[in-house]
Amino acid sequence: MPNISGLEWIKTLKNPPLTVFVTSYTEYALEGFELNAIDYLVKPVSPARLLKCIHKIREILQYKKQHTWHSIEAEKDYFFIKSDGEFVKILFEDLIYLEAVGDFTSFYLKNNVKHFALIPLKQLENHLPKNAFMRVHRSFIVNIKEIDVIGSYEIKAKGYNIPLSKNAKEELYQKIIANKIIKRKD
Repeated sequence: MPNISGLEWIKTLKNPPLTVFVTSYTEYALEGFELNAIDYLVKPVSPARLLKCIHKIREILQYKKQHTWHSIEAEKDYFFIKSDGEFVKILFEDLIYLEAVGDFTSFYLKNNVKHFALIPLKQLENHLPKNAFMRVHRSFIVNIKEIDVIGSYEIKAKGYNIPLSKNAKEELYQKIIANKIIKRKD
C-alpha cells in the first residue's frame, strides 16, 4: 500500500474487519496479532498454510453466524455463552465484570471463575440490565453491586482492579454514590 502500511491502516479503523496479514516481514507479526489479526502469513505462502488460514476464517465466520445474539429477555436473570465448546449459564448476580479482548469477551465471575467467549463486548452491553451494569472503560463493564472501592482512575471489585475512564467516572458517581454518601456537617 502506498504511503501507509497495512498495520497503520488497520489502526485507523474504528471497527476493523477480520484481518489476515500477508507480508514478507516477520518482525511485524506480534503487532499484527495485537491488532486482533486472524492470521499472519509470511511470503512465500505455501498452499497448505493458505488452506489452514482459510479453514480458520471459515470456522470463525461460521461460529459468529451461529452464535449471534438476537435478543435476551430483560426479565431473565441469566444468559448462556459458548465457552470451550460448552454452553455455560451466566447468572447476572454472579458476574463481577466483563473485559473486551478484541472480538472476544472475558467473563469474571464470583468464586474466581473465568470464561472466554467469541462475543464482542459492545454486543453484550446491549443485553445487560442497565440498572445493574455499567461500562466504566472502553474495554470494561462492571456489575455496580460488586464495586468495593472507587478511586480516581480505578475501581476495585471483589479483589479485581478495573480501569475507570474519565468519561465514566462522573456517571458512576451519580449512579451509585450521589445519594448514599455520608458527609460531615459543618
